[in-house]
Amino acid sequence: MIRKTLDYSTTKDDEPYRIRTILRMRLGVSTRFLRACRNDGDLLRNGVHTRTVDGVTEGDVLTLVFPETAPPEDVPPEEIPLEVLYEDEDFLAVRKPPGLPVHPSKGHPSGTLLNGIVRKIRDDERDGRSEAYEPHLINRLDRDTSGIVLIGKNAYVQDAFADLAKRGAVEKTYAAVVCGIPEPPEGVIDRPIGQPDPSLVRRAVVSEEEGGYPSRTRYRTIETFRVMRGDAAIPFALLNCTLETGRTHQIRVHLASIGCPIAGDALYGPASDDPRYGALPIARQALSAVRLAFDHPVTHRRVVIETLPDDDIRNLLNELKKGLLK
Repeated sequence: MIRKTLDYSTTKDDEPYRIRTILRMRLGVSTRFLRACRNDGDLLRNGVHTRTVDGVTEGDVLTLVFPETAPPEDVPPEEIPLEVLYEDEDFLAVRKPPGLPVHPSKGHPSGTLLNGIVRKIRDDERDGRSEAYEPHLINRLDRDTSGIVLIGKNAYVQDAFADLAKRGAVEKTYAAVVCGIPEPPEGVIDRPIGQPDPSLVRRAVVSEEEGGYPSRTRYRTIETFRVMRGDAAIPFALLNCTLETGRTHQIRVHLASIGCPIAGDALYGPASDDPRYGALPIARQALSAVRLAFDHPVTHRRVVIETLPDDDIRNLLNELKKGLLK
C-alpha cells in the first residue's frame, strides 16, 4: 500500500519552535491526527524518523506519513446508486437524492448513502483505482434534503475543512422554493436557533439565554411567482440561501421564522390542508444543496462543486411558472 504523505519545508521563522507546534501553526495539524500519525503512520525530518518535541533548522523537510485506514466494519457495502460530482486524492463529493439517509441510525440501519460509499471504496480498491480509506462525512443533509454531500478521505482534510468552515471560508449554497415572498428580497436572517424540547427533533428560533446558538443565513430572491388557487393569487419564491453557520435545520427554521416556510416542509411548513399552500406537487421540502466552494487544504486550489436541484423541485417550479395550481 502506498501511504499518503504531507510535506512542509521549514523556514528561519520556524527555528524557535518544536515540530509539533510547527505542524499545528503551518499545516493546521490537530493533536489527534498527529498522534494517529505517530502511532500508525510516521513523522520524518529529511526522510528520517523524528520526534514531535524535536526542533528544526531552516530548509528541513517535515513529512507526515498518514496512518493506514479502511471503511468501518459496522457499515456493510451496499449497491446504492451514486452520482459522483467531484473526486481527488482527499475528497469525494456525491449527489444525495431526496429520501436517502446519509448514514446508518437506529431507524435506518442500512440502505444509506454511507453504505453506498463503502461499496464504492471497496470496488475502487479491488479494481486498482485507489487505496481503501475511512470515509469522513464532512457535511450532512436531512433525509429529505437533496444535493451535495462531501466526504473526506482522511482525518487531516476533515479537520482542515472544519477549520475553514469555522473561519467562514466555505461557501454552502442551497436552492429553496418557499411559500410567500421575502421582504426585503435579499438579506441576512440573524436569529439564534435552539431545541426547545430535547425529546423532539424540531428546532426553533429561541434566545441565547434560552439555549439558542448564534445562527446566520444569507438569502437572495431569484424568482417570484403568483399562482392562482381558486380566486386567490398565492405568492411563492425561489431563493438561494447561503449558510454562515451550520445549525440543524437552520435554513428551514430561519425561513419559517420570516413567514416564508419551505414548500412541502412537513415539519416547519404550512399544514397539508392549508387552502393556500397545502397539497403541493412535491412530497418533501423543496430544498437542495446546489453549490459548495472552498480552498483545498492540501493543493490550495479553489474547489467549486455545483449541481442542479432535483427533478421534483424543477417540476414544482414548472408548475408555479404556469401560474395555476389545483
